[in-house]
Amino acid sequence: MPANRVKIFGERNTGTNASSRIIEGNSDARCLPATSGDLNPLLGRIGNTAWLPGKKIRERLLDSIFEGKGPLCAWKHCATNFADAAPFDGVLVLFTVRHPASWLVSLFNRPYQRLERTPSTLAEFLNSKWETAGREQLGRASFRPLDLLQVKLDSYFSFAGRLAERGIAHHFLRFEDIVLNQQAIYSSIAPDLENARTNFHELRTSTKDRSKTLDDYRDYYGNERWREALNELEASINAQIDWRKFARFGYRPLSACPPSGRAQTKAAAPWGTAAFNPN
Repeated sequence: MPANRVKIFGERNTGTNASSRIIEGNSDARCLPATSGDLNPLLGRIGNTAWLPGKKIRERLLDSIFEGKGPLCAWKHCATNFADAAPFDGVLVLFTVRHPASWLVSLFNRPYQRLERTPSTLAEFLNSKWETAGREQLGRASFRPLDLLQVKLDSYFSFAGRLAERGIAHHFLRFEDIVLNQQAIYSSIAPDLENARTNFHELRTSTKDRSKTLDDYRDYYGNERWREALNELEASINAQIDWRKFARFGYRPLSACPPSGRAQTKAAAPWGTAAFNPN
């Protein structure tokens, strides 16, 4: 039965905002609360202001908004370490994923919720520690960035299994695919959405940078221009990734020299579904 409620989980910079906008703009389904602002607009706005002193004070304030809330109101960037999938009965659950190296570059450029000093180079960032927030559901442990991504992915796989046991609809959405063929990606989840529109409206503008359009993202991600930022770190990045976890999405280990003018990921195994735009 098509769902009128959707819950989206995904790491930072994997398309969670855009997924929500695409769904709500093309169906009667509505996305469940996923951010501090969704749950408490006033505290969420205060917690995200630069004038509140101290990163940790801001993060503790934002954490407090999620305390005592059930899994349907969990932070969208949390690890899905929920003991029971029952609260999600009747809810469509989506997990957003992205090529790990592409994600690393984006997190370096947009280090949302980072509590430590942000390194000045990607090489330093690769081996730095990322302290997690309380609402991340990882006990405020610290991880290297790529380790954090893989811990989150493990939690998605585990929770997806519990959802499957209860017959709850769920999909993994790939960030890159929506850039190349947004309508096809939407069509793949439309059967699980209440009153999905047949006249699809494409999301053309960025949810983070209004100066960028979908064509800008298609050029950047379709041609893997993010690889220019790797600065010969391919081997080091490959060594930190368990590529078996990403194989199901067609993501492959980095090579030193991608095909000129086309993305390495285009030549990979067929993609699943994905979401568009950072965050």
